Amino acid sequence: MDDFETVEQLVHTLLQLNQSNEKYNEYLEYKRSGVTNDNLKRIMENREWGVNNWDRLDFISGFECHICHRLHENMKKYGNQSYSHHASLNHYGCPRPKRFSDEPPGNLERRDDLWWAQEWDYSRYLALALQELINKGQTFSEKDVHNRAYVLRYKQEY
Repeated sequence: MDDFETVEQLVHTLLQLNQSNEKYNEYLEYKRSGVTNDNLKRIMENREWGVNNWDRLDFISGFECHICHRLHENMKKYGNQSYSHHASLNHYGCPRPKRFSDEPPGNLERRDDLWWAQEWDYSRYLALALQELINKGQTFSEKDVHNRAYVLRYKQEY
């Protein structure tokens, strides 16, 4: 926003970038050469997940793997001692996502976006299933988490 004098100028620029992959890529070129934080570069290059990268996990599955890695790190660090961290709505309390309408061009009305909303809804059930299975204190697999999420979401067994 600081680069634009008015909201209209920002909207105009965003619409231009949305209509041209070439302009969009030019606009993002600074990210390729502009990141000077070597630690950030290393972390981003070595993370297990990616965005629009079919060679890596998607960001949701990657986050699930991140959680498991952290649990195992804590087990190594603390042994069998009880270690807990409680997430709150501040961690995952975002409202159901919506997208900006593009009819007419430049319209700033928010509308439901089924793709993002479906991912968000499913992730919510995965979180509930994971919490439920952890609270049982038993071992479980990724398949168990997904099966339980399905049951919670559709109120029926497979």
